[in-house]
Amino acid sequence: MKRLSVSAILVVLSALLLALPAFAQEAAPADKAPAAKAEAAPAAPAEQPPAEPASPFPPEMTKVLKYVDIMSAQSRRLRDFQCTFYKKEWKGKNLPLEKALTKWRAKPFSVYMKWVGSHKKNQEIIYVKGWNDNEIKAHKGSFPDITVSLDPKGNLAMADSRHTVMEAGFPNTVRLIAKDMKLAKQDKGQGWTFKDLGESKKFGEAVHCVEATSPGTKKYYAAKAHICMNTRIKLPTVVKIWKNEGGKVRLVEDYGYESCKINKGLTDKDFDPENPAYKF
Repeated sequence: MKRLSVSAILVVLSALLLALPAFAQEAAPADKAPAAKAEAAPAAPAEQPPAEPASPFPPEMTKVLKYVDIMSAQSRRLRDFQCTFYKKEWKGKNLPLEKALTKWRAKPFSVYMKWVGSHKKNQEIIYVKGWNDNEIKAHKGSFPDITVSLDPKGNLAMADSRHTVMEAGFPNTVRLIAKDMKLAKQDKGQGWTFKDLGESKKFGEAVHCVEATSPGTKKYYAAKAHICMNTRIKLPTVVKIWKNEGGKVRLVEDYGYESCKINKGLTDKDFDPENPAYKF
């Protein structure tokens, strides 16, 4: 047998070593093969909120209507409130500024007021629907301090007021405003002017104020209304109403509400003249 030379053996070994990487690659099991780079799945489009229908009214009117809707919804949720109430009215003449701690409850409809300003100081009234023959229980708070019952629509109860005690509270105010706004929508805003006055502070709290001026005929409650919605409680804590009275458009109702607490759970005791905190 012919022997291979040392140099021939070295040539054969070199060839075998060079072939090993290719052989190993061909013999690699399938699960060891390099994984193909996965293509990223396209991101799902973000869900868009449904577009609000375009308002048929001018932009400023739309803003005013929005805030009236917010206050209307909140007044329907109102069970009770306690505020310091400011009132200045015109009734054939300018009436004095009044300031009274006020408690109000929706069911049964109940109102308690104690005057804390200089006018009528310490006077108290209580009205509860269905109680005391539907009359107001009242006392002056000054000599001679006698507790009496008054017809809510009588001359004594209405002497210094444009509204009866049954109309007290936010819901009636909002209802009157909303009624005029309903008429404004029926008019399609014709003859009306609207202003969004933006945010400011009243009685130390943030409010958003709007203003509306009607065509001024008798079918509208107000010739002009300036309303500021408290952004915390979503109710009108500043209300100014102009009417055409005495031959001129004049400010006839100027109301304010300070330090309001709503839905605090007022009870029968808050509307009971036997409450030891009261002076009936």
